[in-house]
Amino acid sequence: MSVLSKFPPAPVLCWVTDRRRTKGRKLVDIAQEVVDGGFNMIRIREPDLGEDALEALIDQLKDITRGKAILMSNWRSSDNLWKHSNVGIHFPEAMSPHEFTSNPNEMDYITGRSVHSIEAASAANYDRVNYLTYGTVFPSKTHPGGPTQGLENLSSTIASSVHPILAIGGINPSNLSDVMATGVYGVSVIGAISEADKPLEASKLMTEIANSNSIAGAQWI
Repeated sequence: MSVLSKFPPAPVLCWVTDRRRTKGRKLVDIAQEVVDGGFNMIRIREPDLGEDALEALIDQLKDITRGKAILMSNWRSSDNLWKHSNVGIHFPEAMSPHEFTSNPNEMDYITGRSVHSIEAASAANYDRVNYLTYGTVFPSKTHPGGPTQGLENLSSTIASSVHPILAIGGINPSNLSDVMATGVYGVSVIGAISEADKPLEASKLMTEIANSNSIAGAQWI
């Protein structure tokens, strides 16, 4: 597999897909607006999408992101998909990337992993990943009623991790500047884009806020 192997410099703005929350609009149409609006990563999160449909979606998104944004997809049990789809892989907290390949040195594509506590982030210091996604920071529709970590725990996690941290969960234009002030490397969002009346304008606004308020350390670049 060969994908864009260099992780983008901070701030990273990642749109995470959920076709149930697009107000009836096509994922690929929103993806185009997201990239045009300045986002530099898209992560496919469609766990119940069949493999053929997922392959077709990846092909469409590759055309949109090529040369402009990183394309990731959540890990699936069929590794044949990853050998041919030319995308980075995002792993769940319960699975280390080391379990995916017997030779981590062969992993020339971008990998990420979700974590939900400072302890999990610290344990992941031994992982060969490009980034960690940490949350849920604020209440979100993705995990309704679930625990939230808040900005203080986000700051502590950033300090304890050797990996760039992307915050996720309830992040939107109204709280993005506070999130960026923690020193986070970037953010991942679903509803702030998918449910926006004008995804292009929402993407531009969040890109502007993130760029204006990013204080992520230069050591990551």
